[in-house]
Amino acid sequence: MKLKEYIIVKYSPQDIYIYYRKGIKINNTEENMAIITSLIRGTSIEELLSTYNNYIVNNILSIMYKYNFIRENENKYQNTIEERFIYYLEQYNSEPEKLLKKLNRACVCIVGVGGIGGNILQILVSSGIKNFILIDFDKVEYSNLNRQFYYSIDDIDKYKVDVCKEKLLKFDSTIKCYTFCTKIENQEQLLNVISKHTIDVLVSAADSPIGIRNILKKVAKIIQCAYVEGSLGVDYGKYIFEEPSHLLVDYENKKIDDNIKVLNKQVPCGSFGATNSIICSFMAMDIINYLLGVKQWSDGKKILFDFNEMNYKILD
Repeated sequence: MKLKEYIIVKYSPQDIYIYYRKGIKINNTEENMAIITSLIRGTSIEELLSTYNNYIVNNILSIMYKYNFIRENENKYQNTIEERFIYYLEQYNSEPEKLLKKLNRACVCIVGVGGIGGNILQILVSSGIKNFILIDFDKVEYSNLNRQFYYSIDDIDKYKVDVCKEKLLKFDSTIKCYTFCTKIENQEQLLNVISKHTIDVLVSAADSPIGIRNILKKVAKIIQCAYVEGSLGVDYGKYIFEEPSHLLVDYENKKIDDNIKVLNKQVPCGSFGATNSIICSFMAMDIINYLLGVKQWSDGKKILFDFNEMNYKILD
């Protein structure tokens, strides 16, 4: 067993402070200091019990376990892709391998694997998700490469879904990836495409046709899976993550002033890799948190990032 490396230990002549966000204070005695030092370097419960007062050892360990400060087993994923992610998962409970297996079983459907969807895919596959449905009709273009980091010069003129599948399987041959090179026009079409799959999260990352997000959200509601969508302007980005129970609003039912007509609403041409990465990272993090059973940052609220002002706000 070992004290996790991010746990902070400080001491004064009187006290020892052990904490990360929250923690404990114990008396700075010679025995207490020796026990804590042993836990920092790594030890076993047998060694502690045979060396120090058993009552003191058990008392300190019970507190350490309560705060999830102890790493009990060696990371069997050392020198693998999962090694650092397993350490990340330790913050949630003492059995991170079970959490990783939970992610392994999850299935994510991404509609649009471009500047948002492709970058989300890259994060999700690096986080242990092994089941994907990818839908896109575009080919890789030179103009994509300033922000769509899953692609390279060698991928120009190839269909994006084909490139993604090839790279996923090269990354991990056990991944199951189903690709559809098609443009989603209506909900019946999408339901037909995904009819043989059980989806945990549907990602809306396509910018056409007009109304695509409404189509995807309706499908998510029908199949009762979580839904996440994101978009970017020249100087802002926004996204929302909704659990199945939050999918209650149909866009077309929102009250619209009939006197207001839209003259120009196009997909922005200006794009920047950094702003894409910020939005994609938050979306991917909420997807992972949802699948782990952890509270999502968006939690059913639309988050707007203003990159000029360098702040964010929650929209109604």
